[in-house]
Amino acid sequence: MKILSIHDGHNASVCYFEDGKIIFAIQEERLNKKKNYLGPPVMSIKKIFEEYHLEPSDFDCVIFPFKHSPLPFDVSKIRDEWKNTFEKNIYRTRIKKLLRRTPFYTIHKRQTRKIRISQYTKLGFKESQIIFMDHHEAHAATAYFGSPWFDKNEDVLILTLDGGGDGLCATISIGSNGNVKRISQTSDLNSLGNIYSRATFMLGFTPWEHEYKVMGMAPYVSKKYGEESYSIFSSYLSLDDNDSLKFKSSTSSSLLYKKMSKDTYGIRFDNICRGLQDFTEDLIVSWVQKAIRKTGIKKLACAGGVFMNVKANKRIMEIPSVEDLFIFPSCGDETNVFGACWHIYSKKIKEENLSGKIEKFEHMYFGNDIKDSEVESFFSKNKSKYVIQKENNIGKTVGELLSDNKVVARASGTMEFGARALGNRSILSNASDLKNVQHINQMIKKRDFWMPFAPVILEERESDYLINKKGIDSRFMIMSFDTTDKRDDIIGAVHQADYTARPQIINEKINKEYYNILKSYESLTSFGGMMNTSFNLHGLPIVSDVEDAMYVMNNSGLDTMQLSNYIITKEN
Repeated sequence: MKILSIHDGHNASVCYFEDGKIIFAIQEERLNKKKNYLGPPVMSIKKIFEEYHLEPSDFDCVIFPFKHSPLPFDVSKIRDEWKNTFEKNIYRTRIKKLLRRTPFYTIHKRQTRKIRISQYTKLGFKESQIIFMDHHEAHAATAYFGSPWFDKNEDVLILTLDGGGDGLCATISIGSNGNVKRISQTSDLNSLGNIYSRATFMLGFTPWEHEYKVMGMAPYVSKKYGEESYSIFSSYLSLDDNDSLKFKSSTSSSLLYKKMSKDTYGIRFDNICRGLQDFTEDLIVSWVQKAIRKTGIKKLACAGGVFMNVKANKRIMEIPSVEDLFIFPSCGDETNVFGACWHIYSKKIKEENLSGKIEKFEHMYFGNDIKDSEVESFFSKNKSKYVIQKENNIGKTVGELLSDNKVVARASGTMEFGARALGNRSILSNASDLKNVQHINQMIKKRDFWMPFAPVILEERESDYLINKKGIDSRFMIMSFDTTDKRDDIIGAVHQADYTARPQIINEKINKEYYNILKSYESLTSFGGMMNTSFNLHGLPIVSDVEDAMYVMNNSGLDTMQLSNYIITKEN
Protein backbone atom coordinates (compact mmCIF):
# COMPACT_ATOMS: atom_id res chain seq x y z
CA MET A 1 0.00 0.00 0.00
CA LYS A 2 1.44 3.33 -1.12
CA ILE A 3 0.31 6.49 0.70
CA LEU A 4 1.22 10.13 0.07
CA SER A 5 0.49 12.61 2.85
CA ILE A 6 0.54 16.36 2.15
CA HIS A 7 0.60 19.31 4.54
CA ASP A 8 0.30 22.58 2.64
CA GLY A 9 0.03 24.93 5.60
CA HIS A 10 2.82 26.62 7.55
CA ASN A 11 6.10 24.76 6.92
CA ALA A 12 4.58 22.62 4.16
CA SER A 13 5.73 19.00 3.99
CA VAL A 14 5.21 15.66 2.27
CA CYS A 15 5.58 12.03 3.37
CA TYR A 16 5.77 8.98 1.12
CA PHE A 17 4.73 5.88 3.07
CA GLU A 18 4.62 2.29 1.85
CA ASP A 19 3.50 -0.91 3.58
CA GLY A 20 3.91 0.42 7.11
CA LYS A 21 7.20 2.24 6.53
CA ILE A 22 8.15 5.89 6.04
CA ILE A 23 10.14 5.87 2.80
CA PHE A 24 10.82 9.58 2.30
CA ALA A 25 9.72 12.83 3.96
CA ILE A 26 10.78 16.41 3.36
CA GLN A 27 9.72 20.00 3.99
CA GLU A 28 9.17 22.16 0.94
CA GLU A 29 11.41 24.90 2.36
CA ARG A 30 14.46 22.67 1.86
CA LEU A 31 13.86 22.70 -1.89
CA ASN A 32 12.44 26.15 -2.65
CA LYS A 33 14.67 27.93 -0.07
CA LYS A 34 11.72 29.85 1.45
CA LYS A 35 11.89 29.33 5.20
CA ASN A 36 8.66 27.99 6.72
CA TYR A 37 7.06 27.98 3.26
CA LEU A 38 3.27 27.94 3.33
CA GLY A 39 1.60 26.50 0.24
CA PRO A 40 1.36 23.43 -1.98
CA PRO A 41 4.65 21.49 -1.66
CA VAL A 42 4.90 20.93 -5.41
CA MET A 43 8.68 20.54 -5.55
CA SER A 44 8.61 17.93 -2.78
CA ILE A 45 5.89 15.92 -4.53
CA LYS A 46 7.77 16.01 -7.82
CA LYS A 47 10.99 14.96 -6.07
CA ILE A 48 9.24 11.86 -4.76
CA PHE A 49 7.96 11.08 -8.26
CA GLU A 50 11.48 11.44 -9.69
CA GLU A 51 13.45 9.69 -6.93
CA TYR A 52 11.16 6.67 -6.73
CA HIS A 53 9.92 6.55 -10.34
CA LEU A 54 6.30 7.00 -9.34
CA GLU A 55 3.20 8.43 -10.99
CA PRO A 56 0.20 9.98 -9.19
CA SER A 57 -1.85 6.90 -10.04
CA ASP A 58 0.60 4.66 -8.12
CA PHE A 59 -0.71 5.88 -4.76
CA ASP A 60 -3.60 4.13 -3.06
CA CYS A 61 -4.55 7.38 -1.37
CA VAL A 62 -3.43 10.98 -0.86
CA ILE A 63 -4.11 12.31 2.65
CA PHE A 64 -4.42 15.86 3.95
CA PRO A 65 -4.12 16.02 7.77
CA PHE A 66 -7.06 18.41 8.19
CA LYS A 67 -10.75 18.57 7.34
CA HIS A 68 -10.58 22.27 6.60
CA SER A 69 -7.66 24.66 6.42
CA PRO A 70 -7.55 28.19 5.00
CA LEU A 71 -6.03 28.40 1.55
CA PRO A 72 -2.31 29.26 1.73
CA PHE A 73 -1.04 32.83 1.41
CA ASP A 74 2.40 34.28 0.72
CA VAL A 75 4.51 33.39 3.77
CA SER A 76 6.73 36.45 3.15
CA LYS A 77 3.71 38.56 4.14
CA ILE A 78 2.94 36.63 7.30
CA ARG A 79 3.64 39.60 9.59
CA ASP A 80 1.17 41.70 7.60
CA GLU A 81 -1.39 38.90 7.87
CA TRP A 82 -0.99 38.77 11.63
CA LYS A 83 -1.11 42.55 11.91
CA ASN A 84 -4.35 42.66 9.96
CA THR A 85 -5.84 39.89 12.10
CA PHE A 86 -4.66 41.23 15.45
CA GLU A 87 -4.78 45.01 15.07
CA LYS A 88 -6.63 46.36 12.09
CA ASN A 89 -9.54 44.14 11.17
CA ILE A 90 -10.98 43.24 14.56
CA TYR A 91 -14.56 43.63 13.39
CA ARG A 92 -13.96 41.57 10.27
CA THR A 93 -12.43 38.86 12.47
CA ARG A 94 -15.43 38.93 14.81
CA ILE A 95 -17.83 38.66 11.87
CA LYS A 96 -15.86 35.67 10.59
CA LYS A 97 -16.22 33.97 13.97
CA LEU A 98 -19.96 34.63 13.99
CA LEU A 99 -20.29 33.21 10.48
CA ARG A 100 -18.64 29.99 11.67
CA ARG A 101 -21.89 29.27 13.51
CA THR A 102 -24.02 29.57 10.37
CA PRO A 103 -24.56 27.46 7.21
CA PHE A 104 -22.34 29.94 5.34
CA TYR A 105 -19.28 28.41 7.02
CA THR A 106 -20.18 24.96 5.73
CA ILE A 107 -20.50 26.42 2.22
CA HIS A 108 -17.14 28.20 2.62
CA LYS A 109 -15.41 25.00 3.74
CA ARG A 110 -16.92 23.06 0.85
CA GLN A 111 -15.70 25.68 -1.63
CA THR A 112 -12.20 25.80 -0.08
CA ARG A 113 -11.97 22.02 -0.35
CA LYS A 114 -12.97 22.15 -4.03
CA ILE A 115 -10.22 24.70 -4.75
CA ARG A 116 -7.66 22.58 -2.91
CA ILE A 117 -8.70 19.40 -4.73
CA SER A 118 -8.42 21.28 -8.03
CA GLN A 119 -4.84 22.30 -7.17
CA TYR A 120 -3.80 18.68 -6.75
CA THR A 121 -5.77 17.13 -9.59
CA LYS A 122 -3.73 19.45 -11.80
CA LEU A 123 -0.67 17.52 -10.56
CA GLY A 124 -2.23 14.30 -11.82
CA PHE A 125 -4.05 12.97 -8.77
CA LYS A 126 -7.69 11.89 -8.96
CA GLU A 127 -10.30 13.27 -6.61
CA SER A 128 -11.17 9.70 -5.63
CA GLN A 129 -7.66 9.27 -4.17
CA ILE A 130 -7.90 12.27 -1.83
CA ILE A 131 -8.77 11.88 1.86
CA PHE A 132 -9.14 14.64 4.44
CA MET A 133 -8.77 13.73 8.11
CA ASP A 134 -9.27 15.67 11.31
CA HIS A 135 -6.28 17.86 12.25
CA HIS A 136 -6.04 16.83 15.90
CA GLU A 137 -6.72 13.21 15.00
CA ALA A 138 -3.54 13.47 12.90
CA HIS A 139 -1.62 15.05 15.81
CA ALA A 140 -2.83 12.28 18.14
CA ALA A 141 -1.83 9.56 15.65
CA THR A 142 1.59 11.20 15.26
CA ALA A 143 2.12 11.09 19.01
CA TYR A 144 0.73 7.59 19.56
CA PHE A 145 2.21 5.66 16.63
CA GLY A 146 5.50 7.52 17.01
CA SER A 147 5.73 6.46 20.65
CA PRO A 148 7.46 3.25 21.82
CA TRP A 149 4.18 1.86 23.20
CA PHE A 150 1.63 1.75 20.35
CA ASP A 151 2.18 -1.97 19.69
CA LYS A 152 2.29 -2.97 23.35
CA ASN A 153 -0.64 -4.10 25.45
CA GLU A 154 -0.79 -0.95 27.57
CA ASP A 155 -2.76 2.28 27.63
CA VAL A 156 -1.18 5.57 26.59
CA LEU A 157 -2.46 9.05 27.46
CA ILE A 158 -2.32 11.13 24.27
CA LEU A 159 -2.26 14.93 24.48
CA THR A 160 -2.43 17.37 21.56
CA LEU A 161 -1.99 21.11 21.99
CA ASP A 162 -1.54 23.84 19.37
CA GLY A 163 -2.82 27.20 18.16
CA GLY A 164 -5.74 25.58 16.40
CA GLY A 165 -6.87 23.25 13.65
CA ASP A 166 -10.31 22.10 12.49
CA GLY A 167 -11.89 24.20 15.22
CA LEU A 168 -9.90 22.72 18.11
CA CYS A 169 -6.71 23.65 19.99
CA ALA A 170 -6.39 20.73 22.43
CA THR A 171 -7.48 17.12 22.78
CA ILE A 172 -7.02 14.27 25.23
CA SER A 173 -7.23 10.70 23.97
CA ILE A 174 -6.45 7.18 25.13
CA GLY A 175 -4.36 4.94 22.91
CA SER A 176 -4.76 1.22 23.35
CA ASN A 177 -3.95 -1.79 21.14
CA GLY A 178 -3.43 0.39 18.08
CA ASN A 179 -6.64 2.41 18.56
CA VAL A 180 -7.06 6.04 19.59
CA LYS A 181 -10.20 7.17 21.45
CA ARG A 182 -10.73 10.86 22.17
CA ILE A 183 -12.19 11.72 25.57
CA SER A 184 -11.89 15.52 25.62
CA GLN A 185 -11.47 18.46 23.25
CA THR A 186 -11.18 22.24 23.53
CA SER A 187 -12.44 24.76 20.97
CA ASP A 188 -9.79 26.92 19.32
CA LEU A 189 -11.53 29.96 20.79
CA ASN A 190 -9.73 28.98 24.02
CA SER A 191 -6.22 28.56 22.67
CA LEU A 192 -3.07 28.69 24.76
CA GLY A 193 -1.00 28.55 21.57
CA ASN A 194 -2.68 31.68 20.24
CA ILE A 195 -1.91 33.60 23.43
CA TYR A 196 1.78 32.70 23.10
CA SER A 197 1.85 33.62 19.40
CA ARG A 198 0.12 36.97 19.97
CA ALA A 199 2.59 37.80 22.74
CA THR A 200 5.44 36.80 20.42
CA PHE A 201 4.14 39.23 17.80
CA MET A 202 3.56 41.96 20.40
CA LEU A 203 7.22 41.68 21.44
CA GLY A 204 8.35 42.32 17.86
CA PHE A 205 9.05 38.73 16.79
CA THR A 206 7.50 36.63 14.05
CA PRO A 207 4.70 34.36 15.30
CA TRP A 208 4.74 30.67 14.30
CA GLU A 209 8.53 30.96 14.19
CA HIS A 210 10.11 32.97 17.01
CA GLU A 211 8.23 31.65 20.05
CA TYR A 212 11.46 29.89 21.02
CA LYS A 213 13.15 33.29 21.42
CA VAL A 214 10.58 34.30 24.04
CA MET A 215 11.13 30.97 25.82
CA GLY A 216 14.91 31.44 25.62
CA MET A 217 14.78 34.91 27.17
CA ALA A 218 12.56 33.90 30.12
CA PRO A 219 15.25 32.25 32.33
CA TYR A 220 17.31 35.47 32.39
CA VAL A 221 14.60 37.07 34.54
CA SER A 222 13.94 36.27 38.20
CA LYS A 223 10.55 34.68 38.79
CA LYS A 224 9.33 37.61 40.88
CA TYR A 225 9.80 40.05 37.99
CA GLY A 226 7.49 37.98 35.83
CA GLU A 227 4.66 37.96 38.34
CA GLU A 228 2.87 41.05 37.02
CA SER A 229 2.59 39.75 33.47
CA TYR A 230 1.91 36.23 34.79
CA SER A 231 -1.19 37.58 36.51
CA ILE A 232 -2.31 39.27 33.29
CA PHE A 233 -1.94 36.15 31.14
CA SER A 234 -3.63 34.03 33.81
CA SER A 235 -6.69 36.26 33.57
CA TYR A 236 -7.06 35.38 29.87
CA LEU A 237 -7.10 31.58 30.06
CA SER A 238 -7.59 28.90 32.68
CA LEU A 239 -8.98 25.38 33.03
CA ASP A 240 -12.76 25.20 32.82
CA ASP A 241 -14.38 24.97 36.26
CA ASN A 242 -17.07 22.70 34.82
CA ASP A 243 -14.65 20.43 32.92
CA SER A 244 -11.04 20.55 34.08
CA LEU A 245 -9.81 18.74 30.94
CA LYS A 246 -10.72 21.78 28.84
CA PHE A 247 -9.34 25.30 28.61
CA LYS A 248 -11.62 28.30 29.03
CA SER A 249 -10.92 31.82 27.78
CA SER A 250 -12.25 34.95 29.45
CA THR A 251 -11.49 37.21 26.48
CA SER A 252 -12.68 37.11 22.87
CA SER A 253 -9.82 36.06 20.62
CA SER A 254 -10.56 38.98 18.28
CA LEU A 255 -9.97 41.43 21.14
CA LEU A 256 -7.10 39.58 22.81
CA TYR A 257 -4.16 41.26 21.06
CA LYS A 258 -5.32 44.83 21.79
CA LYS A 259 -6.19 43.92 25.37
CA MET A 260 -2.80 42.24 25.83
CA SER A 261 -0.97 45.26 24.42
CA LYS A 262 -2.86 47.58 26.75
CA ASP A 263 -2.57 45.37 29.84
CA THR A 264 1.20 44.85 29.48
CA TYR A 265 2.01 48.44 28.50
CA GLY A 266 5.03 49.66 30.46
CA ILE A 267 6.17 46.19 31.56
CA ARG A 268 9.73 45.36 30.46
CA PHE A 269 9.86 42.96 27.50
CA ASP A 270 12.00 40.40 29.35
CA ASN A 271 9.64 40.42 32.33
CA ILE A 272 6.78 39.72 29.90
CA CYS A 273 8.75 36.75 28.54
CA ARG A 274 9.18 35.34 32.03
CA GLY A 275 5.55 35.81 33.01
CA LEU A 276 4.30 34.29 29.77
CA GLN A 277 6.57 31.25 30.05
CA ASP A 278 5.73 30.60 33.71
CA PHE A 279 1.99 30.95 32.99
CA THR A 280 2.29 28.53 30.05
CA GLU A 281 4.20 25.92 32.03
CA ASP A 282 1.90 26.09 35.07
CA LEU A 283 -1.29 25.84 33.00
CA ILE A 284 -0.01 22.87 30.99
CA VAL A 285 1.18 21.08 34.14
CA SER A 286 -2.22 21.55 35.78
CA TRP A 287 -3.97 20.25 32.63
CA VAL A 288 -1.72 17.19 32.45
CA GLN A 289 -2.15 16.40 36.15
CA LYS A 290 -5.92 16.50 35.83
CA ALA A 291 -5.81 14.26 32.75
CA ILE A 292 -3.71 11.70 34.65
CA ARG A 293 -6.05 11.79 37.64
CA LYS A 294 -9.07 11.36 35.33
CA THR A 295 -7.65 8.40 33.40
CA GLY A 296 -5.11 6.84 35.76
CA ILE A 297 -2.71 6.56 32.79
CA LYS A 298 0.86 7.66 33.49
CA LYS A 299 2.60 7.13 30.13
CA LEU A 300 2.18 10.21 27.94
CA ALA A 301 2.55 10.78 24.21
CA CYS A 302 2.25 14.36 22.97
CA ALA A 303 2.16 16.33 19.71
CA GLY A 304 1.12 19.77 18.50
CA GLY A 305 3.05 23.01 18.16
CA VAL A 306 2.83 24.06 21.82
CA PHE A 307 4.96 21.02 22.73
CA MET A 308 7.86 22.60 20.84
CA ASN A 309 8.27 24.48 24.13
CA VAL A 310 11.06 22.38 25.63
CA LYS A 311 10.87 24.09 29.02
CA ALA A 312 7.20 23.18 29.36
CA ASN A 313 8.11 19.62 28.36
CA LYS A 314 10.67 19.56 31.17
CA ARG A 315 7.99 20.57 33.66
CA ILE A 316 5.70 17.78 32.38
CA MET A 317 8.54 15.27 32.77
CA GLU A 318 9.03 16.38 36.39
CA ILE A 319 5.39 15.76 37.40
CA PRO A 320 5.69 12.98 40.02
CA SER A 321 2.82 10.94 38.55
CA VAL A 322 4.34 10.88 35.04
CA GLU A 323 6.11 7.54 34.57
CA ASP A 324 7.31 8.08 31.00
CA LEU A 325 6.98 10.78 28.37
CA PHE A 326 7.26 10.86 24.59
CA ILE A 327 7.08 14.17 22.71
CA PHE A 328 7.09 13.68 18.97
CA PRO A 329 10.12 15.53 17.54
CA SER A 330 9.42 18.73 15.59
CA CYS A 331 5.80 18.30 16.65
CA GLY A 332 4.24 21.19 14.72
CA ASP A 333 1.88 20.68 11.80
CA GLU A 334 4.73 19.64 9.49
CA THR A 335 4.90 16.24 11.22
CA ASN A 336 1.17 15.59 10.87
CA VAL A 337 2.04 13.95 7.56
CA PHE A 338 3.47 11.04 9.58
CA GLY A 339 0.40 10.67 11.78
CA ALA A 340 -1.91 10.81 8.77
CA CYS A 341 -0.06 7.92 7.12
CA TRP A 342 0.05 5.84 10.30
CA HIS A 343 -3.64 6.44 11.02
CA ILE A 344 -4.92 5.55 7.55
CA TYR A 345 -2.64 2.52 7.19
CA SER A 346 -3.63 1.16 10.59
CA LYS A 347 -7.31 1.72 9.77
CA LYS A 348 -7.03 0.04 6.35
CA ILE A 349 -5.30 -3.12 7.55
CA LYS A 350 -7.92 -3.56 10.28
CA GLU A 351 -10.95 -2.82 8.09
CA GLU A 352 -9.77 -4.98 5.19
CA ASN A 353 -8.13 -7.66 7.35
CA LEU A 354 -4.78 -7.19 5.62
CA SER A 355 -1.42 -8.42 6.82
CA GLY A 356 1.03 -5.71 7.73
CA LYS A 357 2.37 -3.71 10.62
CA ILE A 358 3.73 -0.25 11.29
CA GLU A 359 7.51 -0.02 11.50
CA LYS A 360 8.80 1.39 14.78
CA PHE A 361 9.70 5.06 14.69
CA GLU A 362 13.37 5.48 15.69
CA HIS A 363 14.90 8.43 13.81
CA MET A 364 14.16 11.51 11.69
CA TYR A 365 16.54 10.86 8.76
CA PHE A 366 13.95 10.65 5.98
CA GLY A 367 15.29 13.11 3.40
CA ASN A 368 17.73 13.09 0.51
CA ASP A 369 21.23 11.63 0.80
CA ILE A 370 24.51 13.28 -0.24
CA LYS A 371 26.80 10.92 -2.12
CA ASP A 372 30.49 11.18 -3.03
CA SER A 373 29.52 11.23 -6.71
CA GLU A 374 27.43 14.37 -6.17
CA VAL A 375 30.36 16.14 -4.52
CA GLU A 376 32.68 15.08 -7.34
CA SER A 377 30.17 16.19 -9.98
CA PHE A 378 29.77 19.60 -8.36
CA PHE A 379 33.49 20.35 -8.28
CA SER A 380 34.04 19.03 -11.79
CA LYS A 381 31.53 21.61 -13.04
CA ASN A 382 32.43 24.51 -10.75
CA LYS A 383 35.84 26.09 -10.37
CA SER A 384 36.89 26.32 -6.76
CA LYS A 385 39.73 27.86 -4.81
CA TYR A 386 39.05 25.48 -1.93
CA VAL A 387 41.17 22.52 -0.86
CA ILE A 388 39.23 19.30 -1.46
CA GLN A 389 40.39 16.10 0.25
CA LYS A 390 38.72 12.70 0.27
CA GLU A 391 39.12 10.80 3.54
CA ASN A 392 39.17 7.06 4.15
CA ASN A 393 38.00 7.48 7.76
CA ILE A 394 35.88 10.61 7.72
CA GLY A 395 34.60 10.21 11.29
CA LYS A 396 38.12 10.09 12.71
CA THR A 397 39.19 13.11 10.61
CA VAL A 398 36.24 15.29 11.63
CA GLY A 399 36.73 14.32 15.28
CA GLU A 400 40.36 15.39 15.07
CA LEU A 401 39.42 18.76 13.52
CA LEU A 402 36.88 19.38 16.28
CA SER A 403 39.40 18.43 18.99
CA ASP A 404 41.70 21.04 17.46
CA ASN A 405 38.95 23.61 18.13
CA LYS A 406 37.92 23.86 14.49
CA VAL A 407 34.29 24.62 13.61
CA VAL A 408 33.13 22.01 11.08
CA ALA A 409 29.92 22.16 9.07
CA ARG A 410 28.57 18.74 8.16
CA ALA A 411 26.37 17.85 5.17
CA SER A 412 26.52 14.09 4.91
CA GLY A 413 24.09 11.20 4.84
CA THR A 414 20.31 11.33 4.78
CA MET A 415 18.84 14.73 5.63
CA GLU A 416 16.88 14.97 8.87
CA PHE A 417 13.24 16.08 8.84
CA GLY A 418 11.96 18.89 11.03
CA ALA A 419 13.10 21.93 12.92
CA ARG A 420 16.16 20.36 14.57
CA ALA A 421 19.47 19.64 12.86
CA LEU A 422 20.36 16.16 14.10
CA GLY A 423 23.91 15.85 12.85
CA ASN A 424 23.59 15.28 9.11
CA ARG A 425 23.02 18.97 8.30
CA SER A 426 24.74 20.51 11.32
CA ILE A 427 27.54 22.83 12.35
CA LEU A 428 29.69 21.17 15.01
CA SER A 429 32.24 22.56 17.42
CA ASN A 430 34.05 22.08 20.70
CA ALA A 431 31.46 22.92 23.36
CA SER A 432 33.98 23.23 26.19
CA ASP A 433 35.18 26.57 24.81
CA LEU A 434 32.51 29.21 25.45
CA LYS A 435 34.21 31.51 22.94
CA ASN A 436 33.00 29.23 20.16
CA VAL A 437 29.45 30.53 20.69
CA GLN A 438 30.49 34.04 19.69
CA HIS A 439 32.77 32.66 16.98
CA ILE A 440 29.95 30.71 15.30
CA ASN A 441 27.55 33.62 15.61
CA GLN A 442 30.02 36.00 13.99
CA MET A 443 30.97 33.46 11.36
CA ILE A 444 27.54 32.37 10.22
CA LYS A 445 24.59 32.08 12.60
CA LYS A 446 23.85 35.68 13.72
CA ARG A 447 21.63 34.33 16.51
CA ASP A 448 20.16 36.59 19.18
CA PHE A 449 22.72 37.01 21.93
CA TRP A 450 20.61 35.30 24.59
CA MET A 451 19.81 32.16 22.61
CA PRO A 452 21.70 28.97 23.56
CA PHE A 453 23.14 26.33 21.26
CA ALA A 454 22.46 22.65 21.94
CA PRO A 455 24.70 19.67 22.74
CA VAL A 456 24.98 16.29 21.09
CA ILE A 457 26.00 13.73 23.72
CA LEU A 458 27.11 10.11 23.49
CA GLU A 459 24.43 7.80 24.89
CA GLU A 460 26.94 6.17 27.25
CA ARG A 461 27.92 9.59 28.62
CA GLU A 462 24.40 11.01 29.11
CA SER A 463 24.44 10.63 32.89
CA ASP A 464 27.72 12.56 33.08
CA TYR A 465 26.00 15.72 31.87
CA LEU A 466 22.22 15.43 32.25
CA ILE A 467 19.90 14.89 35.19
CA ASN A 468 17.37 12.48 33.72
CA LYS A 469 16.06 10.47 36.66
CA LYS A 470 13.22 8.86 34.72
CA GLY A 471 15.35 7.91 31.74
CA ILE A 472 13.22 9.94 29.31
CA ASP A 473 14.17 9.45 25.66
CA SER A 474 16.13 12.52 24.55
CA ARG A 475 17.29 11.72 21.01
CA PHE A 476 15.52 14.58 19.26
CA MET A 477 16.24 17.92 20.99
CA ILE A 478 12.60 18.14 22.10
CA MET A 479 13.29 17.93 25.85
CA SER A 480 15.36 20.09 28.17
CA PHE A 481 17.18 18.89 31.28
CA ASP A 482 19.11 20.28 34.21
CA THR A 483 22.83 19.62 33.86
CA THR A 484 25.34 18.14 36.31
CA ASP A 485 28.50 19.65 37.77
CA LYS A 486 30.39 18.30 34.74
CA ARG A 487 28.62 20.80 32.50
CA ASP A 488 31.87 22.69 31.80
CA ASP A 489 32.70 19.99 29.24
CA ILE A 490 29.73 21.22 27.18
CA ILE A 491 29.30 24.74 28.57
CA GLY A 492 28.94 26.35 25.14
CA ALA A 493 25.85 24.21 24.50
CA VAL A 494 24.15 25.00 27.82
CA HIS A 495 21.67 27.79 28.54
CA GLN A 496 23.76 30.44 30.27
CA ALA A 497 21.02 31.60 32.65
CA ASP A 498 19.69 28.37 34.14
CA TYR A 499 22.26 25.78 32.96
CA THR A 500 19.66 23.62 31.26
CA ALA A 501 20.40 21.85 27.99
CA ARG A 502 18.29 20.68 25.02
CA PRO A 503 20.29 17.62 23.99
CA GLN A 504 20.50 15.13 21.19
CA ILE A 505 21.57 11.78 22.59
CA ILE A 506 23.32 9.73 19.91
CA ASN A 507 24.16 6.05 19.62
CA GLU A 508 25.84 3.94 16.98
CA LYS A 509 22.63 2.24 15.86
CA ILE A 510 20.80 5.45 14.96
CA ASN A 511 23.61 7.25 13.10
CA LYS A 512 26.90 5.37 12.94
CA GLU A 513 29.02 7.99 11.12
CA TYR A 514 27.87 10.82 13.37
CA TYR A 515 28.50 8.63 16.41
CA ASN A 516 32.01 7.84 15.17
CA ILE A 517 32.79 11.56 14.89
CA LEU A 518 31.85 12.09 18.52
CA LYS A 519 33.78 8.98 19.63
CA SER A 520 36.87 10.25 17.81
CA TYR A 521 36.43 13.65 19.46
CA GLU A 522 35.97 12.00 22.87
CA SER A 523 39.12 9.90 22.48
CA LEU A 524 41.19 13.08 21.99
CA THR A 525 39.50 15.41 24.48
CA SER A 526 37.76 13.14 27.03
CA PHE A 527 34.58 15.19 26.44
CA GLY A 528 31.46 13.12 25.75
CA GLY A 529 29.52 15.92 24.06
CA MET A 530 29.98 18.73 21.59
CA MET A 531 28.05 21.68 20.22
CA ASN A 532 25.53 21.14 17.41
CA THR A 533 23.60 23.86 15.59
CA SER A 534 21.78 23.86 12.28
CA PHE A 535 23.74 24.29 9.04
CA ASN A 536 22.17 27.36 7.44
CA LEU A 537 22.58 31.07 6.93
CA HIS A 538 20.43 33.29 9.12
CA GLY A 539 16.95 33.53 7.60
CA LEU A 540 17.38 30.56 5.27
CA PRO A 541 16.28 26.92 5.75
CA ILE A 542 18.72 24.19 6.75
CA VAL A 543 20.83 23.14 3.77
CA SER A 544 19.69 20.20 1.70
CA ASP A 545 22.33 19.31 -0.90
CA VAL A 546 25.87 20.05 -2.08
CA GLU A 547 24.83 23.28 -3.81
CA ASP A 548 23.20 24.60 -0.63
CA ALA A 549 26.23 23.73 1.48
CA MET A 550 28.63 25.43 -0.91
CA TYR A 551 26.40 28.52 -1.07
CA VAL A 552 26.64 28.86 2.71
CA MET A 553 30.41 28.36 2.68
CA ASN A 554 30.80 30.97 -0.07
CA ASN A 555 28.68 33.50 1.80
CA SER A 556 29.92 33.13 5.38
CA GLY A 557 33.06 32.89 7.46
CA LEU A 558 32.79 29.11 7.53
CA ASP A 559 36.15 27.64 6.51
CA THR A 560 35.88 23.85 7.10
CA MET A 561 33.16 21.51 5.91
CA GLN A 562 32.44 17.82 5.55
CA LEU A 563 30.59 16.86 2.36
CA SER A 564 29.98 13.11 2.39
CA ASN A 565 33.53 11.63 2.55
CA TYR A 566 35.23 14.87 1.54
CA ILE A 567 36.72 17.66 3.66
CA ILE A 568 36.46 21.09 2.04
CA THR A 569 38.61 23.90 3.43
CA LYS A 570 39.36 27.49 2.46
CA GLU A 571 43.00 27.89 1.53
CA ASN A 572 43.72 30.66 4.01
